[in-house]
Amino acid sequence: MPNDIGGVPTHPLIVHVPVVLVPVALIAVIAYFVARPWRRPLAWIAGALSGVGALGAMLAAASGESLEERVKETSALEDHAELGETAQVLAVVFFIVVVALVVYQEIRSRHGDDSPPSGKVATLASRRLVYPAIMVLLLISGGAAVVSLAVAGHAGAKITWENIDKTP
Repeated sequence: MPNDIGGVPTHPLIVHVPVVLVPVALIAVIAYFVARPWRRPLAWIAGALSGVGALGAMLAAASGESLEERVKETSALEDHAELGETAQVLAVVFFIVVVALVVYQEIRSRHGDDSPPSGKVATLASRRLVYPAIMVLLLISGGAAVVSLAVAGHAGAKITWENIDKTP
């Protein structure tokens, strides 16, 4: 991965991918639980958005490590790097749980959404058992990913802008 794009460090450009896509994926997940007729496409949309968001978080972490080697090391920079690592992990966890939602949705759609469960797979995908668990895991992992991305982004912005002369 290049260190710069058009003279601008790659890291501040790449961080916008997870910062935008992970919250939008969480919105798609929330819409999934609200808009019953749109569930199947929303599951796939959330999967795609969270997957690209998680990949963006991994690329942001990698480009951040590259940028970290070229700037003065401070405790604020170390904190930002640790927050970024946490955000990366949480974005990946959110993606994994969204994949579970997509798999669940596909199992339900193949067995009929309202039909009674029959067989081991259908019993496993029972609405009473798995659906609430996935919903809780999605909201917790998605919320944690969004908050951690915001906190890491705020720390990075403070590092960038705190030494800028604010007088016009």
